[in-house]
Amino acid sequence: MTGPSTVAPATGPDTVTPGAGPSTPAPGGGPDTVDQALAAVTATFRGMFTTMDGWGAALAGRDWPVAGPSAAQLDLMTRSLVSEELSRPDPTVVGAGFIARPDWVRGAPRYLSWWLGPSNPVGRVPGRPATGIRRLSVAFRDYTTLEWWRVPAATGRPHITGPYVDYLCTDEYTVTLTAPVRIGVDPVGLVGLDIYVRTIESLLLPRLARVGRPATVLNTTGRVVVSTDPHRAAGTVLRSPGLRERLGAADPSGVLPDGGTLLACPGTTLALLLDVD
Repeated sequence: MTGPSTVAPATGPDTVTPGAGPSTPAPGGGPDTVDQALAAVTATFRGMFTTMDGWGAALAGRDWPVAGPSAAQLDLMTRSLVSEELSRPDPTVVGAGFIARPDWVRGAPRYLSWWLGPSNPVGRVPGRPATGIRRLSVAFRDYTTLEWWRVPAATGRPHITGPYVDYLCTDEYTVTLTAPVRIGVDPVGLVGLDIYVRTIESLLLPRLARVGRPATVLNTTGRVVVSTDPHRAAGTVLRSPGLRERLGAADPSGVLPDGGTLLACPGTTLALLLDVD
């Protein structure tokens, strides 16, 4: 859950908001294959946010002390919430937890109750088998300056950060999802999760490949999340004419100057770019 380290930093918000699907399928792929690709992107990310919504509701509904929870109290509850997702036999999520608002946790100016699954190698003792989940034990700098905190804290809405190399929590190309938690109207922190880019590729590439033309999922800054084009690695920023302006619009769907077609992915601010055949 560091900031983007080996790719250019994002410059615009990637906040998740409801969106409408395209009324007419793009050329180069049948209506079913294009719609199925869009639906797969939406289902993948909305499913993760639905899980996080449940964690946030549970944390907000807890009767915490007026002075805020202790680190031990927060860890106990957060671990119980994320352990099922992290302990699946073939997990999608490799790290998850709660990031507290500064000074909300008693005795800790900043605090992450962040948990790593057995498949995550970070902090694992060499030669020891991976069993159970474990808390991230490294000290953290001021995370309020990082995109995955900064954007949802400012907008009050869920956010998708990355792909980026997360040297602290996964040591791989990662996408981080975060969402605000409030007790009443008082923001107390964020729930979040990490997913490897390679996992997203395994979930989405089969559907994208059926479209019949190069297909690339982008965030609002033009950063590649996943692509069927082998020349577009995850984290690459595309700079096609007119692309940044389209991605910054409320509905990015439309035809680009180079003939490519951009389609909004419903339920997210991700977009699907279909190149000219």
